[in-house]
Amino acid sequence: MASQSDIDAHLQAVAALKAQEASQRYDHAALTAMTADEARANTIFTNMRDAERESQWEKEGDLASFAGMDFYGARKNGLGSPSDVWNAVRRMPKGALLHCHFDGTVDTSFLLEHAKKTPGMAMKADRALTKDSLWSATVEFLVLPESEDRSNVSIWSEEYAPGSWVSFEAARESFPYPHPYELDQGSSHAHMPAYMELSKPAAQPNGTSAPGSSSKGDAFDAYVHSLMTLTPHEAVPAITNSKQAWSKFQSTFGVIAGLIGYEPTLKAYTKELVLSHARDGISYTEARINFLTEFMVRSDGTPTLTHEDWVRIFIEAVTEAKAELGEGVFVDAKIIYTTVRFIDNDKLRWYLEDCISLKKLFPEWIVGFDLVGHEDPLLPLKHYIPELLRFQHRCAEEGISIPFVFHAGETLTDGGDADLNLYDAILLNTRRIGHGVSLARHPTLTDLVKEKDICVEICPISNQVLGYTASICSHPSLLALLNRNVPVALSSDDPSIFENFGLSYDFYQLVISSKSTSLVSLAALARRSIRYALVDDEAKQRMVEDWDKRWKKFVGWFLKEYGHLARQ
Repeated sequence: MASQSDIDAHLQAVAALKAQEASQRYDHAALTAMTADEARANTIFTNMRDAERESQWEKEGDLASFAGMDFYGARKNGLGSPSDVWNAVRRMPKGALLHCHFDGTVDTSFLLEHAKKTPGMAMKADRALTKDSLWSATVEFLVLPESEDRSNVSIWSEEYAPGSWVSFEAARESFPYPHPYELDQGSSHAHMPAYMELSKPAAQPNGTSAPGSSSKGDAFDAYVHSLMTLTPHEAVPAITNSKQAWSKFQSTFGVIAGLIGYEPTLKAYTKELVLSHARDGISYTEARINFLTEFMVRSDGTPTLTHEDWVRIFIEAVTEAKAELGEGVFVDAKIIYTTVRFIDNDKLRWYLEDCISLKKLFPEWIVGFDLVGHEDPLLPLKHYIPELLRFQHRCAEEGISIPFVFHAGETLTDGGDADLNLYDAILLNTRRIGHGVSLARHPTLTDLVKEKDICVEICPISNQVLGYTASICSHPSLLALLNRNVPVALSSDDPSIFENFGLSYDFYQLVISSKSTSLVSLAALARRSIRYALVDDEAKQRMVEDWDKRWKKFVGWFLKEYGHLARQ
């Protein structure tokens, strides 16, 4: 039998090893420099989190529920319900959101409400939207000039001519199918996701609602919502792999494009982006705007709204949002210029020159460049090396700085082109890496990313929904990089499509799934995200000072709200 001294020596060795490893984590400095109030709040929050894990996510015998489970399963099981942990995460300051795609950021119900109020809004499909084609057809929306003809044949009819435009309003009022979030006729939206309140049962003459009945307009809205999101529902087959997820994901942008690509809606959408992020505690956003299409629709219905107009509208909307929030609230947003990685090099040169032109016109607003799209099947960075190197020389000639912030390594393949994008991105001096799902399996590259202080924009919920991980707990890179103190910024990617609005859901999924992550850990991530914003040092310092004030105020609120739990 081992002696007590042997046991003590072993325990001491374990403690020393744990301390050595903890000292390498991203949150070590923050945890060792906590104020008394921060330490008290941290302890209370950790106890709250552990109690919530046990009571809600780790019920004995319940194999379908666990902390950090898949996002939609977590939503169904209560993620976002008014728990103390969720309440605290929602209230805390989040810092900078560095990876979100502009056209996938604001709640799709916002676009629907604008569409319903927009004269001239039309829709078309590549086939008649019959019961058999409702979920497989390609559906598009667009605001048309009054002079342009619309078909009088119902888009829901077999007689509909594929590709012909019909009135949005008429199509909405004549929607002939059941509400897609109702499984059967006898339910009162029982199978509609609990976290959605998109539509309500139709009103009866006495003002009451009929159980299980929806107005045609409500059902249409839910149908369009389902085309713009990956929200699971009974009307369509379940997504079971990454290829299926990406196919559905990519289709959503074609639906969204016509709803957002209208001058008044574009401005309102941009303003709502800033305001909704402010509500979630985000103080700064870098939105990746896809400039692939050359024009959107002006308020008069003509399709001549140029890229320069887009940026001016973005600036006006951000400025108005900041004014609405008032002097006491710091908030800001900038643009990362993007195009899609299926274009050829000649076309890429056009976009890169367009990016330079916009940067010269709006030097404070265009802050980076990226190529976006599904990495696995699309062109790798190595295909574009000549033009990307030329772009760097052109920027030097023009005396401007437009850093690369490339998507790279958003893949499960080992050694494929998408995986190898990491090498090209790093050697092209990317300032940040989008996703980096495969990065942790490359020890040399991981060390290089840390050495070069390249921030990895990890989007946990996006990675799970698109099939790169089964749950947050099993993410290929997130915890591995955090534990090695590789710079990481939690991001939401496309929250309008996944419905992980703001950053609260991603923050919550991390802290609820990792017992090594605490409230102060989240704070360390949030504060450090500002360091990798593509703005000058003076702007960063202002943001850090503002974040510190917010954090101190938050800790005060938290202790006032939950301080009594420390005495229990």
